[in-house]
Amino acid sequence: MGSFPKFGAFVLRAQEKSGRTCINGLPVASPSKQMLGRFPYLQSLRHKNLCSYMHFSETVIARDLVIVVMEHHTKTLKEALQIGDLKDEISKSSFYLEISSAVEYLHENHIIHGLLDICTVYVTEGQNQKMKVKLSGYGMPELTNYGKDIASSINFSVFLSPERLLNEEESLLAATYQSDVWELGFVLLQIYLGTTLEPDVSGTEYFEILNKNFSSNYDREYSILGDVIQCLKDKKRLPFHQKCQWIETIIERCLRLKSSDRPSIPEIAVTIRENLNELISNGSETDFNYNTKTVEEMRLAVRKDINENNDGFEKLSIENSFHLWKTCGSTPEIILLKKGIIQNHAPISAYPSIRFDDFTQVDTGIDSQSTFEFGVFELPQQRTLERMENGQKVTAKMFHKVGSLPHENHSLNGNILYETASNMLTVEHLLNATAVFGVSSVISQLTRIGVISTQRADVWSTLLEINETKWRDYLNLDVLAPHSSDRQLEVDIPRCHQYDSFMTTPAIQESLRKVLKGWQIITESDNYVYWQGCDSLATPFLLANMSKPHVAYACFKEFTHRYCHKFYLKDNSEVIKEYLGVFYHLVAYVDPVLYKHLKNNGFDAELFAIPWFLTCFAHELPLSKLVRLWDETMMHGNAFPLMIALAMLNRLRDKLLAVSFNEMIIIIHDQPDLSIDDIIRNSRGYEMVIPPSCTFRAHASPWKENYSGQVFCLPNTMSGLSLSDLSQLHCPRLSSEELLWRIERKAVYVIDTRQEAEFQSDHFIDSFNHPNNQEADIEWLRHLPRIVKSELPKCFVYGKNDKEVTEKLAESYVMKGVPYVCVLHEPYESVKNKDLFVLKP
Repeated sequence: MGSFPKFGAFVLRAQEKSGRTCINGLPVASPSKQMLGRFPYLQSLRHKNLCSYMHFSETVIARDLVIVVMEHHTKTLKEALQIGDLKDEISKSSFYLEISSAVEYLHENHIIHGLLDICTVYVTEGQNQKMKVKLSGYGMPELTNYGKDIASSINFSVFLSPERLLNEEESLLAATYQSDVWELGFVLLQIYLGTTLEPDVSGTEYFEILNKNFSSNYDREYSILGDVIQCLKDKKRLPFHQKCQWIETIIERCLRLKSSDRPSIPEIAVTIRENLNELISNGSETDFNYNTKTVEEMRLAVRKDINENNDGFEKLSIENSFHLWKTCGSTPEIILLKKGIIQNHAPISAYPSIRFDDFTQVDTGIDSQSTFEFGVFELPQQRTLERMENGQKVTAKMFHKVGSLPHENHSLNGNILYETASNMLTVEHLLNATAVFGVSSVISQLTRIGVISTQRADVWSTLLEINETKWRDYLNLDVLAPHSSDRQLEVDIPRCHQYDSFMTTPAIQESLRKVLKGWQIITESDNYVYWQGCDSLATPFLLANMSKPHVAYACFKEFTHRYCHKFYLKDNSEVIKEYLGVFYHLVAYVDPVLYKHLKNNGFDAELFAIPWFLTCFAHELPLSKLVRLWDETMMHGNAFPLMIALAMLNRLRDKLLAVSFNEMIIIIHDQPDLSIDDIIRNSRGYEMVIPPSCTFRAHASPWKENYSGQVFCLPNTMSGLSLSDLSQLHCPRLSSEELLWRIERKAVYVIDTRQEAEFQSDHFIDSFNHPNNQEADIEWLRHLPRIVKSELPKCFVYGKNDKEVTEKLAESYVMKGVPYVCVLHEPYESVKNKDLFVLKP
């Protein structure tokens, strides 16, 4: 079980120090909320030599305590130096390169480490038993607003840079890129010497060295390296080490008193790489050689890896591993409480001992209801491993469903964690496969597996086919310039999905504002404007891509193009009314009894369905349910929101049928116990029953999915109806192309309403001639073979002079409760290419 990653947690106390207020005089968001909004950027940083941040949460027992969880390892660089692990030059050179590369990556991404020390550098065991390093605790200045948002005491290194020591109480405030260079110098020095400087160089002696040189040498390019070495020599504690001039030069430059005289991290990293490349070219360090492999050798390595009896956790990403840990473990807060790291006190203990009449207090004692220990504490993983194993040996082979035999691993089919882990890897394989085989190749399997929260951003980007061309234009926009929508955004964004913790943070709200303004700037040339509801629609994409607002913008733009096409035009009345009209036609198609009841009570779709479609249900559902609904939506065509609306209406069917107009208004907006699984299942069912051409809209998105089967990809020569004609029709229309397709497959009942003489001259194969096209004849319909119980469409076909009469006849059947009724969109005589499907005398 050694490959399952470890996670560690540390606690900070959030505290407002400056009493900041908004422009209206109200307090700004709490410090914990401020930190929560900054955390996603740190969480997004990925480098092979950085421990990844995993989780940030406010505690329940005390609102001023926050818990940060990150990847953890047991051995620090300090411990490795103390036990003498770093004696050979190959390991030292590797550590120089890895640490400098990690800090360079942080600085490139505008992050200051702030806590760089041999205690925050972990030593891990990589491939071939080779030691690797990972930096931890980075980014605290960014997370805490340079210490302004926390009241916690943090254990800093003894060897802080001089400028930080001058601000000891606000050390994070004084952290800079150049202070990282100083602290990197001390880390490199201790690796170079192969030992720790403490206790041989104490804090007092370090201060004496700085004090001795600060006033006299500060204006010169003076380094304290010589003084530190001399201090060790005087104590006869200088360890034996192989002399290396180039690394001594780097350390000497890092430890210059004046920060402007120190090199930048990129300069240091380049110098280290150049010297190591020189060593490689001289053949002194063959460890850095890269041996290429043939395709057959790589295949053999993969087969060997799968067949070996090793656990498969190394196949999971760190995010997915933490998802498994959360699934079967306690919360970090409960664990830290049980371990005594966080201690909860009686509320009275936070009250001052003395309070005067003017409320001045003395002897505040404990300033919070809870106290905690500082440090990183490893979170237990035993429960995760036990539940995952479930009495079986978890092997790498078990984590690969793709290509596995059907009879394998039945013993673990009931293990939810195993299934989750296996699905995670399967989804990764599927996403990688889309680059070669396209999105259509993975839809069916993704539908069966589902989407896990840690992979949702990648799945959505894949399904929406997001690439650089779709988000590159966002990076060139001035989203800070004033815009006509600013006033409305100021009102809408602070109240958008406020039950979600991230949406209460200023950083995420500001990102949402930029995404919406970027979208408006790009689309306003097409006469698009900001409508209330756009913020709710954009939020899920931002929360899935909190550190990548440009990707959130691209996803939002593509999603609205597909599923909310033209909804946000300045004048969208025609688009919305057409959408609602088609929706009610579909209600008549699948549930004519409910349709008749709604129509008789004057309960039109405008009364409830506009927010459904305008925000694709983002106003009606909490985010936890909404994202699952959108997972399914993005795997279907642009008519799928209509299927969802039918499913949501159907769950209220019995209640609606039992009441009149006034009660309907209350019921339709009451969705307390909504089951998303039921909605998705019913939506899929409606999509299978309803002919695709029945969902035709003149204003539908030009985007067409190419992976939903042959019937969805048929050409369609239908044209839009005027709103008045649409309102007069009480059932959907079927395209002639789909009618012929269905006649060929015997998947439709054709009811021809022309006069008998016309019908006898030529008609569609297996069609029925309605004896009287003036009124519905239920008895006649019942005598037709299997037609009443069948879910196949009953398509009414008319001649060039019978359109209005036929539409009235179809309406009569709908009002009598006959389901699956539709009308051909054009007269029989106008249908092209019908000769193969027509009988003539």
